[in-house]
Amino acid sequence: PHHENEIAQSEAATGKQFVKYWMHCKFLLVNNEKMSKSKGNFYTLRSLMEKGYSPIAVRYLLLSHNYGHPLNFTLEGLEQAVSSIRRMKDFVFRINNCAEQGSEKVDTLVEEAQEDFEKALDDDLNIARALAAIFEFISAVNKKIEDKTFAAESKQSVLDFITRVDTVLGVLGDLEEDVPQAVLDMVEKRQTARKEKDFALADEMRDKVAALGWVIEDTPNGAVVKRK
Repeated sequence: PHHENEIAQSEAATGKQFVKYWMHCKFLLVNNEKMSKSKGNFYTLRSLMEKGYSPIAVRYLLLSHNYGHPLNFTLEGLEQAVSSIRRMKDFVFRINNCAEQGSEKVDTLVEEAQEDFEKALDDDLNIARALAAIFEFISAVNKKIEDKTFAAESKQSVLDFITRVDTVLGVLGDLEEDVPQAVLDMVEKRQTARKEKDFALADEMRDKVAALGWVIEDTPNGAVVKRK
């Protein structure tokens, strides 16, 4: 009665419905071997965090694999998960900061990507195809930005789509994260130093910002900062 016990404990603790659907996943392998305490070939979330990985990266890796097939958990796969999340966040950052470029709207691309994403999930949770729909969309929109044909008025529909997608994935977090005032002050100091051609000070400010976990990017709209 393992499942019933989990449901009873969780619902008693929260007073809320635990889940609507519960499905067994296939076995989890580690480096192509079955996990075993005797072999010591397993990871805890704490140990992965100590290696510098975020819980969100672990979440992405686990959800990116179809539940009906064994998942081979490797650090290389976790690195790929980190890269995928970063690609999505960089895309949002790029959309937020792209200048007026062209007149080509992407409403059709948004509609097609949304349809492909939902159809994939309706197909026995075909998450690989669902994620492919997202990244194909990102590539298509990035191409329009690079070709300077992307219409800035399409920004909101693009961002709305990514937000809807993340209600399923839950990996992007707060895309409007507040930048600490200390970081903003260093960014402003860097800008002043660059105008005065004090490049040593500008580099120092950039490095200090990086040490705090932020990256400065120079865009057509000026310098902006984002999380590493």
